[in-house]
Amino acid sequence: MGLLLALVSARSAEKGNRKLYAGLAVLAVSTILELVNFVLIDKKNSGKILIIGICLFIVKSGFDLIRNVRTTH
Repeated sequence: MGLLLALVSARSAEKGNRKLYAGLAVLAVSTILELVNFVLIDKKNSGKILIIGICLFIVKSGFDLIRNVRTTH
């Protein structure tokens, strides 16, 4: 619930924080999809969606960091 409130308040956040909230949204969606997959579809092969979500979060954070460094120098 707290994550949803943080994501809703992202509109009023600074531009740098919006990037973080977007990454957290990707992470939250992948977590929810993984939970649904585990409960309803396939318990034996669970974890793949969450791993993809974590990788996307890391890659997005890396790109945002590179952009931030380029704009400050």
